[in-house]
Amino acid sequence: LKYLLQLIRSYLSIISLIKGRMQKTNIYKFDRKDAVICKIIDNIYLGITFIETAINLQFSPHRNSEASEDKALLKANGITHILVAARALVKHFPDDFTYLQLDLADFFTQNLFPHIKHALDFINSGEKVFVHCAEGVSRSPSIIISYLIIEKNMKFQDALDMLVRTKNDVYPNPAFEKQLIDLEKFRASPDFSIEKVAHLPFCIYTLNCNNDQYDKAISLLCLFIKYKCESYHYCLNPALLIVRNVFN
Repeated sequence: LKYLLQLIRSYLSIISLIKGRMQKTNIYKFDRKDAVICKIIDNIYLGITFIETAINLQFSPHRNSEASEDKALLKANGITHILVAARALVKHFPDDFTYLQLDLADFFTQNLFPHIKHALDFINSGEKVFVHCAEGVSRSPSIIISYLIIEKNMKFQDALDMLVRTKNDVYPNPAFEKQLIDLEKFRASPDFSIEKVAHLPFCIYTLNCNNDQYDKAISLLCLFIKYKCESYHYCLNPALLIVRNVFN
């Protein structure tokens, strides 16, 4: 009961932070949205929606799924294949494009490794491949980063920096980041083969902490915020800081 009450107080504090941040940035009050498709490398494209805010009239990258709903935009960019890096999104134009949909959730418990070979085979088979999830923050960037690590022999940080230069809110969740760093290490090993990637050891991500209740609180809070808060990617880091303070 003690930890549950602390968790509720933490959540209320987070909501307060979120409201303050949203009022300050006005990110969800916009006059128009313009979806664009940007080339990352080779035949790989990522979608970006620029939001013109009502207050400061600045453009800021946000979601990337809007571009998947714009057939004219996809055709104008020569897209032939669409990789949907999310389990619940719709394949809008199956008669016009070749699709691959991966059963991926943006959870700390999600194992990327079994999906990587399938994704890379699909990317390599397409002329121009548009990769998207819902926000273009975690899942679709993680798939593109895995391509850069394996096909271009890039380090994780260099691949991440490449995507951030195009879409500055790219942020693979901590579990994906750990797996991609492990993928980088495996890519550099003499035993590397793409067929072995699916069988790399995977452990459910937990924060390095000796307090079991703290770990549970972190996991529960992150999952709760993800389902209850539209601004999940904007409030996750404050959430971690608040729960850390509560349990320290």
